[in-house]
Order: sequence, then structure tokens, then C-alpha cells
Amino acid sequence: KLFQEREIQYLYLSDEQQQVAQQEIERVKSGHINECKLYGIISQVVVENPVNVILLACTELGMVLENRRKELNELGLIIIDSEQIFAEKISLDIEAYNRSG
Repeated sequence: KLFQEREIQYLYLSDEQQQVAQQEIERVKSGHINECKLYGIISQVVVENPVNVILLACTELGMVLENRRKELNELGLIIIDSEQIFAEKISLDIEAYNRSG
């Protein structure tokens, strides 16, 4: 809803792509990282759709694609990692708290 309010266009993975992504997330949670499948999904989405930003909305996705960020950036993609955003927000909130107290 927030994206719609700000008129930001977005798309979701297909059911099949989401299923593969979820399987890879579960593999990461169990200690097995295979970036190839997720990179393949992203490559497919980029080829099929005019996207320029990828939101990694699950902390495991950032871990999986860490080694592929440079390649994704070279494709002209901006990678937004939710884990990084959360860490920065927490850090800013702690700094603000410390300054106020």
C-alpha cells in the first residue's frame, strides 16, 4: 500500500519464482548457500521486466547474493537490502537516544 500511495511501480515474483526463492531461503537457514538459483530468478525478472531496483526483503537473500552484488550493479540494478536498512535505522535511533539522554 505504501508503494501505491507514493506511486512507486513494483512487481512480485511469479508463484514459481517465489517457490524457488523460498526453498533457497530455507536452505540458507540450514547453512547451505546456493546463489545461482536466486541469481537466475533475478536475471529472468530483469530480462522480462524493465526493473532498475531489487528489494531484498528477507535477510537471507542479502546473504545469498552477497557475492553477486557487483554483477547485479553492473547490470544497472540498485540493490536494496532490508537487513542493511534495518541496521542503519537501529544505529540512527541509538545515536538519537544517546544524544537526548
